[in-house]
Amino acid sequence: MLIKNIFTRLSQLPTEEKETLVEELKVQIFEDKNTYQSKTEEYRRDCCPKCGSHHFIKYGFNKSLEQRYQCKKETCKTIFSDSTGSVIYRLHLKSKWYEYIDTMFNGSFYSTREMGKKMRICHKTAFFWRHKILFSISKKVTKLFGIVEVDDLHYSFNQKGRQNLNSPKKRGRQNNKQGDNSESVKILATTDREGDMILDVVRIGRLKASDVKKSIGGIINKETNILTSDKHPSLKSFAKAFKIQHETFLAKHHSRAKIYHVNTINKKAGRLKTLVNRSFKGV
Repeated sequence: MLIKNIFTRLSQLPTEEKETLVEELKVQIFEDKNTYQSKTEEYRRDCCPKCGSHHFIKYGFNKSLEQRYQCKKETCKTIFSDSTGSVIYRLHLKSKWYEYIDTMFNGSFYSTREMGKKMRICHKTAFFWRHKILFSISKKVTKLFGIVEVDDLHYSFNQKGRQNLNSPKKRGRQNNKQGDNSESVKILATTDREGDMILDVVRIGRLKASDVKKSIGGIINKETNILTSDKHPSLKSFAKAFKIQHETFLAKHHSRAKIYHVNTINKKAGRLKTLVNRSFKGV
């Protein structure tokens, strides 16, 4: 319907303006094509990805019309392309990949279904691409400094589309229970005052000490770190078991002695929680 409206309006333009519009469209199409081609230059191969040999020959094209190569080493003979081993390897719609990234990080938050419609791709493809991008840019924190804030975040668990549920009426229902309960997704948020933050999905249901151990047990150092949190029993059990200095406060007071609080987590997590629970309707 939108295309028909555009054609109707175009027919009303003078000939000179139509010619100008055609030239502008040609420039935009050329830039779109060259954007993909220029960005794929970073994946240009200069050696075999398996053996490292610099002796290889062209070996036809794959289904995406991407140049293939074959290693000339007798003991290798590996067939590969420029994108082998990269994040775009085996993507069928490589020309839309970088446009998808730009749209994803342009400041607007789209659901995967909205992204699919916007990019004219299947919403399942949009889902897998989003997780591929998030996984590739994720930063692994291996050490925390000084005072370490720990808090558990509660997110709604949406089971829409899931089959064989005992209570199908609860499939897309939002969780209205307050505090720690058995119907919400628990994410353990850990951060120091330097800005390094860890977000781990630990379970559906009440937080346990074993969840805390699995998430940050190998990162917290009892010699250099001070743990601060509310008086959640699982966090207290973890700190006691690992003999870590643990400064607690009542949740209703939000802090103690002005330095023991989880305000850093609350500032960072507030926007994320609103986005997941309200815009995306649950995890």
